[in-house]
Order: sequence, then C-alpha cells, then structure tokens
Amino acid sequence: YCRWHPQRTFRALLEALAAADDIDRGARGELFRQVRGAMRHFDWPCRFELYHEIIVKCRVDSIIGAVITVFKDDWWPRVQALSPERDRAALVAEQQRLVDILKASLSGEIQIVDGMDTITAAVNICRLVALARAPVAVALRKALRKGSGSGVDLDMMLGGISQQIDFELKLLEQPPDSATAGAAARAVAEAFGIGDGSVDLQAMKRDRIAMVAHLVARARELF
Repeated sequence: YCRWHPQRTFRALLEALAAADDIDRGARGELFRQVRGAMRHFDWPCRFELYHEIIVKCRVDSIIGAVITVFKDDWWPRVQALSPERDRAALVAEQQRLVDILKASLSGEIQIVDGMDTITAAVNICRLVALARAPVAVALRKALRKGSGSGVDLDMMLGGISQQIDFELKLLEQPPDSATAGAAARAVAEAFGIGDGSVDLQAMKRDRIAMVAHLVARARELF
C-alpha cells in the first residue's frame, strides 16, 4: 500500500520547482502559491510541522527562506490575536514555535553567501518581534534573550553569524583561481542574460554579504 508523507511530498514539490530551469518567473511564482495554498489546508499544528521539517531537511536556500516567510505570515496574526493574560498556554506554544524556527535556521554551520535567503527571512521575524507594540511581543522578546530557559540566546546566534560574515569577507580578499572564477562568471552571465560574461563574482558575493551584515547588525541593536 502507499502511505502519504505530507512533509516529504511538499518538500519534493518545492525542490523540483526550484530545480526546474525551464519555468519562467511568473509561472514559478504561481506554482509556489499553489503549493503554499495546499499546505495551508492543514490545521495549524500540523502545518507548522510541515514548515519546520522543510526548513530542517531542505538544502535549497531559496526554498527555506520562502517557507520561513510563509511561517511568519501565518504565525504572526495568530500571535497578535492572543492575550498574555487569557491565552497563556497558547502563547507559550507559539513562543516555542518561534524558537524552533530560529534554531533551525540560525544555528549550526551557516554559509552567508549560500544562505542569504534563510538568514534574511529569519532575521526579519526577529525584527518584527522586536519592533512590535502588541502586548504579546514582550513575552516573545523574553524568549529570545539569554537566560530565557527554553528559549534561545538570539544575540549569541547573531554574533556567530557576524563572525562568519567576517570570515567570508576575508576569504574574498584572497585572489580567486582564474580558471574557476572565469567559468563561474560565464555561467552567471549566461543565467542572467549578460552576453559578454562580464560578471564580477567577488563583488557580487561581497555585496550579498554586506546586505546580510547590515541586517544582522540592525537586529542586534534591537535586542
């Protein structure tokens, strides 16, 4: 008999969508919205498990970043509707979901250039919580500070990303292998439709890392 595994099914659909190079941007976006809509038919606890498993097991940065954003769009309205006094148990559950997403996306070995979408999406949730005026945001912020028990030390996690940023920027100061760099530049130029292959990969990577560095620095200031 056939047993359906929703987590594997949706992850396979998203990975296939990301890997297909013969789909134009508009069609790709519409197909992603269809997959997102299908996942949203699940009740929230099960839906969160779908999101979390994709984030943990997928290796495609663009997919992980997109799923984190979908989580944020579903999770934040639910959190805002809670009362710290009346809905304490529900608030604790949503607080733990936030912690689980941040642990899955911001801890462990992170490559800045290859994980930009993941880092950006996760840090944007942190900024949302930090800047929110809703009463529940106070409880959520406590879970992101050192000594929060079952929460996370967000500043330590962001500090680790900052160290990785410094490391990758130092690597970019070293001259690249000319043959490898030339082949990579031609591949990028072809992908973006640049006819003469004049793509400065080092500058492109440096710009991407700088964008993440700015976002992480601003988030650390908020906490």
